[in-house]
Amino acid sequence: MRILVAEDDPVSRRVLEIVLTKLGHECEAVADGDAAWTRLQRGAPDVLITDWMMPGLAGPDVIRRLRAATRAARVSGDLLCDRVATPAIALACAARAPSTEPPWA
Repeated sequence: MRILVAEDDPVSRRVLEIVLTKLGHECEAVADGDAAWTRLQRGAPDVLITDWMMPGLAGPDVIRRLRAATRAARVSGDLLCDRVATPAIALACAARAPSTEPPWA
């Protein structure tokens, strides 16, 4: 499966690349939302995994643009878009110091 990862944190981006590649996927990674959108305009991957908050376009904004472009291509009869919308996953993680308290406390 071709997966595009958009993640501004270099460590998280690399971990996702390594894990996805070891699982047998073809992984391409970019460092921000603008780069993700530029890459998506060249053709959609099978799956998009994006960080929620990034410099430039945030993850949800990239997904909204992708959905709008897919709808527009279908309306115009673009034969290259004869498929369902690219599945997209937006991740939201925050680093915090280790604690002995449960996260809901």
